[in-house]
Amino acid sequence: MAAKKKPRLQEKQRPGRSLWTGSISFGLVNIPVSLQSAVREKGVRFHLFREKGHCKVRQKLICESDQKEVSRDEIVKGFELEKGRYVMLHEEDIAKLSPKATREIALQQFIDLHEIDPVFFSQSYYLVPQKNGKKAYFLLKEALKQSGKVGIAKLVMRNRQYLAALRVFHDALCLVTLHYFDEIITPQAVEEADFDLSRREVEAAEKLIASLTEKFKPEQYHDNYRELLLKLIHEQKTVKTALPEKPAEASQVVDLIAALEKSLPKTRKRSAA
Repeated sequence: MAAKKKPRLQEKQRPGRSLWTGSISFGLVNIPVSLQSAVREKGVRFHLFREKGHCKVRQKLICESDQKEVSRDEIVKGFELEKGRYVMLHEEDIAKLSPKATREIALQQFIDLHEIDPVFFSQSYYLVPQKNGKKAYFLLKEALKQSGKVGIAKLVMRNRQYLAALRVFHDALCLVTLHYFDEIITPQAVEEADFDLSRREVEAAEKLIASLTEKFKPEQYHDNYRELLLKLIHEQKTVKTALPEKPAEASQVVDLIAALEKSLPKTRKRSAA
């Protein structure tokens, strides 16, 4: 009997750049790994242009009081305590409180995957084994696969402490960052039912669900809006955008170099005389 084929992921791409390097640790086991993105968002990104002349538009930091542009070295961060009252903090004050940088994915416990509601899932990454950690990597992967467990871990990345789940996905270890419990909003807007549902109504709903139940095939779903938008883009004529003018300083430097080069022959003649 032929083995069942796994659902095919999108076409293979070049390995992504390493976002973080460190090691998985649990007990006395230490597995060196690197972290790579498991998801590539495919939204359509636009640049901003002025319609007349097609020159690029950029945003500036403008003071609301005097309407003057503010340089980034003048910026501080303010936290609003109440309407119109803020606490001001400098970047260096905030940096002092950043969690201590470590290179460790510290596994705290192992649980069943179904214990984590999908609302907790945030970003997904692949863990790639380093050369001297391949055997331990595949041993952990196989143990997780056979047991059906996922590991709950903590790590520090980009000055932030993350809670994460370590699981097996398509024969690789996958790290999924999780939202913290106090970040999840309870559905208070949904009021409790003030009526009873009959058994007949529930059974009819269950039958409808059963009639639409089939194996999930993610490859059959497409972002129709993005595809239509890209089609529209490719149907349009391209335009040549206006290049920004060179700053006056640059032209002055060029003129200065030209003047110096012209002066060289005269200087040589004088020195030879």
